[in-house]
Amino acid sequence: QVQEKLRDEINTTRVANPTADTVNKLPYLTSVSYELLRLYPPISQLTNRVAESDALLGDTVPIPANTYVGWNAYGVHTSFANWGSTAKDFIPERWGSSVEEMQLKFRKDTIKNTFIPFNAYTRKCLGQAFVLLQMKIAVFELVRSMRWRVDPGYKLKLPGAGVLAPIGCRIIFEEIGIREQVSETDSANVSLSVYDGGDL
Repeated sequence: QVQEKLRDEINTTRVANPTADTVNKLPYLTSVSYELLRLYPPISQLTNRVAESDALLGDTVPIPANTYVGWNAYGVHTSFANWGSTAKDFIPERWGSSVEEMQLKFRKDTIKNTFIPFNAYTRKCLGQAFVLLQMKIAVFELVRSMRWRVDPGYKLKLPGAGVLAPIGCRIIFEEIGIREQVSETDSANVSLSVYDGGDL
C-alpha cells in the first residue's frame, strides 16, 4: 500500500522537523508527489482564449472563429499516447528509482508538454518549486502521524472545470501517535475523525 511504503521511507529519516533537504532526498515521496500531480493536476484545464478567425490546428483540427480554446492538463496526463496503457492508473514507480532519474523525467515530460501541472515554457508557474516543497512537507507530516481512507460509501465526483478536487469527499483519519507530544502509552489509543470535504 502506498501509505505504508511512504511511512516506512519517512520513518527512516528520524527527523522531527523536516526541511527541504530532508524531503527532496526521499525517492518514493518524490515519485508519489509527481504521480499525484499527474492524475490530479490542481488546475485541470485553462480555457482563456478565443479564436479571432477560422483556423486549422495541426493541419487536421478545424477551429471556427469565436471558439474558446485552451489546454487540458488532465487529458494530456491520462492520454494513452503519452503515458501508455496504464495512463489512468496510479503508479508512482513509473517515474524511476532515484530522485535524479525522477527529476530528469519531470523536466523531459514538461518540455514535451506531456506533463503540465504547472503549465510550461514562459507560462510556467513561478511557484512550482515552492508548491512541490510544501506538498512534500504536508504529505511527510500527514503520513507519519495518521492513516486515512476514503469513506466506503463515498462515490467519486469531480468538477467539470476549475480546481480538480473530489466533490464532497469524506475521508476517515486515524491518528497513529507518532508525534513527539504523544506518549508511548497514548500511542496505542488511536482516534478517528472524518473530513467531509468542506473548508478547513
